[in-house]
Order: sequence, then C-alpha cells, then structure tokens
Amino acid sequence: MWSFPSALRVCSTAVALLGLFGQGARAQMVDSVNGSAAPDYSLTWTVANDVGWYYTPAVSYELTNVQTKFESGDARLVDVEVHATSGTDIGTLLGSGSFTPVGNVFSGADVGHISILAGTQYFIGFRNVNGLTVNVTADDGATNLGILRYSSDGSFSSSFAGAGNPNGQPILLFESNASTPEPGSIALVSCLVSAGMLLARRQRRSDFVCP
Repeated sequence: MWSFPSALRVCSTAVALLGLFGQGARAQMVDSVNGSAAPDYSLTWTVANDVGWYYTPAVSYELTNVQTKFESGDARLVDVEVHATSGTDIGTLLGSGSFTPVGNVFSGADVGHISILAGTQYFIGFRNVNGLTVNVTADDGATNLGILRYSSDGSFSSSFAGAGNPNGQPILLFESNASTPEPGSIALVSCLVSAGMLLARRQRRSDFVCP
C-alpha cells in the first residue's frame, strides 16, 4: 500500500526524468515589428556603429529576449539594449545582452526580466553594428517607427527622420518566457494531487466497516 512518502519519491523521480529529457527553450514571441519581413540586402551600416528605434507596444508583457535579423553576420558581439524614454530622451537602461549576429536569421539575447507596459514608449538599441548589412527592411507595407537614432560612440545622440525610408523600418522580435511554468513544477503538482486523491480513497476504504 502506498504511503505519502513513497508517493513523493515516485513524483520526484518523474520530475527529475522530465527535467532530464524535457528541457528546451520555452520563450514565446509576444510582439514583433516587421517580423516576417526580409532585411534590405542593398544597405550596410557604414557611418553608424550604434542604431536604435523608439518602440511603443500595444500590449503589456514581461520581456525577456530581444531579437533582430541582419542580412549579414560575422563573429562579432552585438549588444542589444532596452531603455526607458522621456519624450525623445533616451533614459534608464532597463536591460541588455550580447549576441553573435547570423545572416538572414533571427538572433538576439536575453535582456533580463522587463515589465513592458502597453502604450509606454521604450528605446531598443543595438551597438557594434558597423559593417553589417542592415537589420531594416524595404518590404512594401512594412511598419515604420519613424526616427532612427544612431552614433559611433554609444550615445545614440544623432537622429535621422526615417519616415518613408527603410531606416525607420527595423526588424524586431520580442519574446517572453515569464508566463510559461516550468514543466517540472507542473508535473510535481499534478503528481502530488493525484497521489493525494489515491491515498484519500484508500483511507476511506480502510475506515469503512461492514455491519
């Protein structure tokens, strides 16, 4: 007959096996800008070493990863940053990460856990992009974010009016894994509930006495 400790041992073993064989990236895309577009192969970041755009989401979410798509890639590290803004001023750094760009494939980095609020403006910046074929698109119907901020010293101090121009049309993808429970946690809770129900039924049977 099962006891609660033995049930717990079975559950723990099952969770350990799930953790061993069921691991994998669980990040999910929660927003994008021109996510299905192709980067413009005719343009290269030449003057700018740092580029970025203002971004205002339509929904709130917990941001954990930012990705983009360059038309070319190499072995360098590109830094991606998420900033708060005040008007056109780039403010507090909320999170950042580094990644190696891969040509014509989404690549990016974890930026921590940032609570993104719908209707609030943020700034998404990329550093060390000089010489890469751009991560903007010239596709018809692409979303244009307007101003491109750029610099060669990490300040993003210069601006270019990107309206009606591919420079205002970045390719961005935003991911979150904050709302996805760990499979091991789900399995443990489910297993313990099932074990508790089984033990309760056994207890009721043992308490019943025929007249």
